[in-house]
Amino acid sequence: MSVNLAQFGMSSYNATEEQPINDYSPLPAGEYQVIITDSEMRETKAGTGSYLKVTLQVVDDANYTGRLMWLNLNLNNPNEKAVEIARRQFGAICRAVGVPTPEDSGELHHLPFVVKVKIEEREGWEPQNKVVNIRPVGDKPKAAKAETSKPVWRQ
Repeated sequence: MSVNLAQFGMSSYNATEEQPINDYSPLPAGEYQVIITDSEMRETKAGTGSYLKVTLQVVDDANYTGRLMWLNLNLNNPNEKAVEIARRQFGAICRAVGVPTPEDSGELHHLPFVVKVKIEEREGWEPQNKVVNIRPVGDKPKAAKAETSKPVWRQ
């Protein structure tokens, strides 16, 4: 029985010098300090608009530093609700990093801020992280509003 072997053509290959494949499973729900490492405008699949694809990298977590998440901001879309949400998220990022009027998304790169994420599960899709809040580093999360008034029937 003969065995076929492949010749790599790499005389000095050392696997220990290569970076391992990234883990793309969702991060546990919670808050993470991140920076934007990349951003680009892309056309929607339907060709009816465009979105800003933002790559977020965790920068200050003992277990998850270096992990990536993505945020798609539908800034130009026929769905007005999608545009409203995207503009609010983009505005939150701008405020969080102290760049209120950027002319280019690159101005937001490498500036730390905090995102709160949850795990979103949709039928037919792998679970993924969804950004549900954005705030500056150092700001405390807003506590749930406590009910302070008594019900009408107890007054």
